[in-house]
Amino acid sequence: MQYILSVKELRKRFGDFVAVDGVSFDVRPGICFGLLGPNGAGKTTSIEMIEGITPADSGEILFKGRPAGQAFREACGIQFQHTALPDFLTTREALALFAKFYRQPVPLAQLASDCHLDDYLDHYATRLSGGQRQRLLLA
Repeated sequence: MQYILSVKELRKRFGDFVAVDGVSFDVRPGICFGLLGPNGAGKTTSIEMIEGITPADSGEILFKGRPAGQAFREACGIQFQHTALPDFLTTREALALFAKFYRQPVPLAQLASDCHLDDYLDHYATRLSGGQRQRLLLA
């Protein structure tokens, strides 16, 4: 079986501090996957290495059997716990802005529908609930 994501012996140090020490896992297609662990266990650093935000010291990250890179970043995303949205943009404007980051963006109407934001397209970020803001960031 080809995994959608394979991580093998991922390692990261910051000076003398070992942040990630040999993390390995595989994710099958169609699975919603998350990392669980105590504070300081290396969850965020691992995700940042997979996403390409932080370089790994060693290890291998494969997306659909090939080294993760631009194709992974275009197909997958991460939702950070704290992310700022510009208060002066409506939901519609934010979706249009973020769509410009992708070579093949999903149509705005589909994103709004998929994330249950149809009724909030003309609302400013400051008027959205916490859950609505998270869905906007996910879109």
